[in-house]
Amino acid sequence: MIKGIVLPNGVEKVQAEADDFGRFAIEPLERGYSVTIGNALRRVLLSSIGGYAFRKVKISGVDSQFSPVDNVRENALDIILNLRKIVFRTELTDLESETVSIDAKEGIVTAADIECGNLTVVNPDCYIATVEEGGRLKISGSVEYGVGYEKADLDIANKEPGWIPVDSNFSPVRNVTFRSGKSMIKGFLDYERLEVDITTNGAITPFDALQGALNILKQHIDIILGEQASEDDRNQKAENEIILKKEIDELGLSVRAANCLRNAGITTIGALIERSDSDLLAKKNFGKKSLSEIKDSLAKFGLSLRSEE
Repeated sequence: MIKGIVLPNGVEKVQAEADDFGRFAIEPLERGYSVTIGNALRRVLLSSIGGYAFRKVKISGVDSQFSPVDNVRENALDIILNLRKIVFRTELTDLESETVSIDAKEGIVTAADIECGNLTVVNPDCYIATVEEGGRLKISGSVEYGVGYEKADLDIANKEPGWIPVDSNFSPVRNVTFRSGKSMIKGFLDYERLEVDITTNGAITPFDALQGALNILKQHIDIILGEQASEDDRNQKAENEIILKKEIDELGLSVRAANCLRNAGITTIGALIERSDSDLLAKKNFGKKSLSEIKDSLAKFGLSLRSEE
């Protein structure tokens, strides 16, 4: 309760929500607040909601994105552009990357032909290529989690021969519009009503996208208000976040242990410490020796695996 200021009742779903479209209302609002809040929500929704996209691909028999592909109607560039249209989602909360693959013979190849492990293809009918008689199309790709739009990492082609870097649009939010009008609540007709329309690619529901945007704004405001930790705590938190974002290569693990983690989709230290002993031991080819090695390496950073529940 703020003296002299009317606060909204919360978020109302104006119409039945579809997988990719939702309309929401927030009212009553003080005069001018609907535009202020609408602009903030639109900016965060379009720029800061994360998702999954291809970061690099490898096409058998192809050296660059400009090369033709034997017995395939499309060239490498056409195939990559089609791959970028594929939408992925997952039920896991800590999956940072996943290696996917296609091994197709004669006929039309779509997203339904992808072997994608812990990921699910939202648009399986998405066209990729047509393999002609006697041909075969083999593709490997790295699908990663990210926010916003990232240009292709051109260093990948030098560090990992055969891999082609890809421009990535991670955002699952396709469009956001908002309208300001008069409140429809009895007794508040002189106040404003904000209506927000959200369109997504189906990887996330519009309501979840809206909740995510509201949480991002709240975290910023909490910090500005000083309700977070002290300056020292914030500095320590920032240092920890830097460590958690580092690649597992920073741990100095053996090739076997590092490969086991990558095959499980664990590429950063932050993702690693979210796993318990039993989680890791359940992975294919992962043994107690590798587990002990990982624990020792994490201890050097003052970190440990998640305790068993």
